[in-house]
This record gives sequence, structure tokens and C-alpha cells, in this order.
Amino acid sequence: ETHVKDFGQRQINEQWHYDKINLPQAWDITVGSGNVKVAVLDTGIYHNHPDFAGRISLDSYDFVSNLASSGDGDGVDADPSDPGTGADNTLCPDSSSQTSEFHGTHVAGTIGAVGNNAVGVAGVNWNVELMDVRVLGCGGSGTVQDIVDGIYYAAGLPNRWGLDASSPADIINLSLGALTYSQSMATAVLSAREVGVIVIAASGNNALDGNAVNYPAANDGVISVSATNPDDVRADYSTFNTAVDISAPGGHGYNQSGSPDKRIYSASADIGVGGALSSGYSYSSGTSMAAPHVAGVASLMKEIYPLMSPAEFESSLVAGYLSVDLGGSGRDDEFGYGRVSASKALQTALNLATGQDVSFPPQVVASKGFINLGFSGTSSSFDVFNSGDGALSIISVTASEESVTIFSPVSVDGLGTYTIYISREGLAPGAYSASIAVVSSGGEAALTVRFEVLPDGEAVEEDAGIMYTLLYNINTSTVEHSASSSVNEGKYSFSIGDVTPGVYLLISGTDIDNDRLICGNGEACALWPSAAEPDYLIVNQSYEEIDLSAFFIVKTEASGLGAPSNPGSRSIASP
Repeated sequence: ETHVKDFGQRQINEQWHYDKINLPQAWDITVGSGNVKVAVLDTGIYHNHPDFAGRISLDSYDFVSNLASSGDGDGVDADPSDPGTGADNTLCPDSSSQTSEFHGTHVAGTIGAVGNNAVGVAGVNWNVELMDVRVLGCGGSGTVQDIVDGIYYAAGLPNRWGLDASSPADIINLSLGALTYSQSMATAVLSAREVGVIVIAASGNNALDGNAVNYPAANDGVISVSATNPDDVRADYSTFNTAVDISAPGGHGYNQSGSPDKRIYSASADIGVGGALSSGYSYSSGTSMAAPHVAGVASLMKEIYPLMSPAEFESSLVAGYLSVDLGGSGRDDEFGYGRVSASKALQTALNLATGQDVSFPPQVVASKGFINLGFSGTSSSFDVFNSGDGALSIISVTASEESVTIFSPVSVDGLGTYTIYISREGLAPGAYSASIAVVSSGGEAALTVRFEVLPDGEAVEEDAGIMYTLLYNINTSTVEHSASSSVNEGKYSFSIGDVTPGVYLLISGTDIDNDRLICGNGEACALWPSAAEPDYLIVNQSYEEIDLSAFFIVKTEASGLGAPSNPGSRSIASP
């Protein structure tokens, strides 16, 4: 069935989301010329789909290293194509989840499905090279290390496997995420940016789960994309926080879709007898679907202006030259700097490419929007910089509370690293919040500092309250076992028995606000093997004396309770 109308008139039926971002007008400028490479780090792409004919890069690679969860049984190799589910879902024998929902195929279709071919759908860029970098396997799950390797490979940087692409990607799309910070992931995305790669990621689908911060979208150097629905309102599932940079259509959530054509329509695959695959199409929703709209627009900009750097792309974004403002005036946590506009973005690229004056007004930016010092932290730092052109000077940096002291950098214009110190002296037990306002000749920036004060004589390492420990089954997406424990001589003990062999996460945390969700804002949290580099716990034997170190988590303001349906998202290391 053909789902594309006459592209000479730039008319589309199912792909309503392209009109929303003014893409038909942008296509009058360019539909792509095949000179830009976009890496899709995901579940793999169904390569035999006619909408990807001649578009899959020879540099594509599979980085799913664990044979049990790879789905194709052969680990890291040069075949990243999505293997499907096999006959009777046999490709993941240790998993109750299907190998794939063709998530990567759907994402790649939005970025670069072939256009004007009277087949299926069109991508934002009709003629882009798609580097298929498979980093997610069974059930759409994967490890931080595999994703880090994929980022380095796509960026043309050294990786664990010593693999080299013939040429690096210009843009990396990451429609995946985890709720835990990884230093190795943060380093990887910054390294990619430093060598000229624009890194774009989905903000997450956790608005109904305390609106938790999602990584790598919240990492420095990453363009975080939230999702809008057909009414240009933030989609109910879409994570919103200080890390969001821009928004794009992600469609209605599954529970409020009304009709399927109000979700995002893109390429997929169908599973036939014996697991045989054939090309197909599907509807899906999520910030995973929003991010590739921005990646596609960025690729069209690079077609026009190949020298565009990540800094120029971000400066254009901050200046409002890539988007239509939604929500409150200027940047806000729901839409960032607005909903992406392909026509504005391509006009900006034309101006840059032809040497016309593209004024990026001075714009002050703070490197962090939120600092949580918990019960014991006393200091932290943040950077203040100019994301635009021209001169900018800092007028004042002030805190709303006397308990917060700010030390300024030694610089003529006031830009640089600021250090804050807090004093708990004389403060009653409880939670505190202070606002820091940065006023400059190029606008204002703000961040929030939070900390807590314990009762006299009480130490956080002695008692953080009742700790709840959960054994979360990755394959079934359920908590199979739980235990609660109280402190005893500064430590907590727990025991969980009768566990079915499988792949799990072990999570422990407090529930200070009694919302029946652990590891919330200001609450203690611990993961095993570690919070910084989480991995999976494969249970096929007994484990004794597992040590977890709790930390007080940093999250944004909670926006609601309960668990999201997570349409379109991929969890890589946490539920």
C-alpha cells in the first residue's frame, strides 16, 4: 500500500508531523544530496526495506557484544541489520521479550527514508547516508559500554574493538536513554562533539515517573529533544527539564492517541512464517520519534553548509533560528527553545553558507540548571559562557539565600567557572532551595541549588530511613522481588531468594516523600554493580555479600506519579 501522495505538491497524509515542522517549504530548498552521514545508534535497521535502498552506509556495524542478548548470536560484527524475532521468538532464548520492535528502523525512516519514490514514506532527508550502528539487542536493551563504543566508532575515534569507519558520521542520533549518569557516556559524547559531530538524543518518556533526568540527553554537549503532540502541546509522556534544548513531533501517547495517524508513521518490518521479515510501516510515539526529526533537519543544514560545527548549530538553536517558540517566551523546560522549524533552519544554513550576516546575539548560558548537595555536600561549581557572538559581560551573579555564597572567576567579562559554598549553620532540619540568577548584557540565566539539613547529631551515613530493594527483571519489565530494611550500625542488609534465572537490575532506595517511588529527588539510591557504570545482573547462581553504595540522587521537579507507558523509549540500564 502506498502512503505517499504527490510530492510535487509536497502533500503527505499519514506523515502529518512534517507539515508541523514546515518541512514541505524546506524541501523547496533541498531534499538532500547524499553528502551527509547520520549514525543511528539503536536496535539496527531492516536493510532490505525499499525505503532504504542505496542509503545504508558500508560503515555500518553491530556493537552488541553479549551473545545471549544480541539476538543474532554472533556478537560484534559488520552486520548490524535488525534480525527480527526468529521463528516463535527463538532468537532470545533467555528472554521473554522479542528481539526487536524495529525501533531503529522506525527512527531511521524518519531521518532518511527515500523520498519521491511512490513507496511507503519519506524521510526528512531523502538522500542521506545512514550509518547503522547497532547497540541495542533483545527487548531493546543494551549496555553502556556497547553504546559508548558505538559513539566512538561513529565519530571516527578509537574504541574498545579497534574498529575504524572509512569516514565518521556528521550527526549521531540517540533515541535511547537511562536514568543513571555514566561518566564514560558523558566523555564519549563530549569527545564526539569535539571532533565536529552533532549529537542529538531523546529527552526521555518519564514525565509520569517523577520526570526523571534522562541520559545521555542531559549530558553536556548533547541536543536534548522533547516531544510535542499534534496540538503543539508537550506530549503527556515527554520528559521536561532544564536539559531540554528543542522539541519536535512525537505524537500522542498510546493511551490517548484517539486514532493511530496522530502518532509518528515511519518504516518498519513485518514478521512472517518462520520469522521471515518483509518491509512494512508502523505508528509509534515517544521522544525517540521526536529526536530523528531534529537529526534529519540538522542533516539538511549540513547539506547546505557542510562546515557547520556543533557550536554553530547550538548557537543557532539558542538564538531561535531553528525553531518556532512555544510555551513561555524564550527557553522553557517543556519545549527548550521551541519546536523545530525546518524552513527556518535551512534559511539559517543558507545564510551561513553564503557568508550573509547571521546574527547570533550574545546569550549567557549556565552549564547546569540544577545542583543538589544533599545532606553533606558543601560546594559545587558551574560555568557561565556566551553561546552567541559578540561581546558579553556579566553584570551580577546572586543567590536568593544567605546560606549560599558565590565566588566569581578572575576574568574581565565575568565569564568562567563560578564556585558555590553553602553553610548549614543556624538552619533548622529540613530541605532548602536557593535560586542563583546570572544577569548579563546578553540576557539572564538561572539555576537552582538544593540541600538538606539533618537533625543535630544525626549523620547521613548512619541512617537514611527505610531502604527498599527491588529486583527488576529486564526482560519482563517488572519488579519480581522486593525487600525492605532498616539501618544497623550504619549499614543495611537484605536477602532475596527463590529467583528465577534471568537478567536483572538490583536497585535500592528510600521513599522520603511516600509517593511509592524510590530514588526520587533528594532520596537515597543505589544500584549494583554501580550507579556510575550500571550493567545487568545475570542471575544463574547465588550471590552473597553484594555491596551497594547509596548516593542522594539529583532529579528535576516531579511532575506526576505512577509509571509511564514508555512509548518509543529504550531503557539501556534502568527501568
